[in-house]
Amino acid sequence: ELHAADIKALIAQFEAAGQAALFEALAPQQRIEVYGYFERDLQVSILERLVPETRKAVLNGLSPDDRAQLVHTLPDEDRKKLLAELNNKQEWGVKMYLEQEKFVESLKKLNEEIKKLEEKKAVLPKGMQWYVDKKIGELIDEKLEKEIEKQLQRIVKRLEDCCEQIVFCDLQPKEATGGINNDNVLNAACLISKDELDYFKKMLREARAECEPFGATLVTTGPWPPYNFVQLK
Repeated sequence: ELHAADIKALIAQFEAAGQAALFEALAPQQRIEVYGYFERDLQVSILERLVPETRKAVLNGLSPDDRAQLVHTLPDEDRKKLLAELNNKQEWGVKMYLEQEKFVESLKKLNEEIKKLEEKKAVLPKGMQWYVDKKIGELIDEKLEKEIEKQLQRIVKRLEDCCEQIVFCDLQPKEATGGINNDNVLNAACLISKDELDYFKKMLREARAECEPFGATLVTTGPWPPYNFVQLK
């Protein structure tokens, strides 16, 4: 069976009409895989020649980031058509960064098991404290991921209460965090009705205040055109 890249190379050898016809002949899942290998100008060329149902399936099968980039390259008329239904909505980015050392310190203060171990450590001779430190470290490793997930779920629940849709995007590496230099643990694109914008901002202020003691920072960007939410009907 041919790899998607090989199929792409075969299709690219034909003229525009032939490219679209051959692409249409692929199985639905193959179309999604092969489409990702096309250069941007070929993606646009083929997209313009597809029947509506195939065009819809291809666009909706792309990742949010790929779909947003492709929408930027569409002819003005097509782009306006896609975005018309979203003209009363805005896209906002919500990112959460975690300062792990501060989060661990907050975990030590709040977790009853860790607090009891700290109390035991305080009355032990220094030569024996290493064992309690070892147990505390093991307990932190066990609890840390669960506690981070708990905090994330709390933030996501707040977002769900005021957003029409949420798209979870790839997390950013530290070098791409604009100098924040902490772990990116949430990267969400949120679709907000303009009528809910004040409530959304109020919720973010409250969530930001709740996160700070845990070493978590919420950063928002926007408003943006809602490209992450373009879905063909």
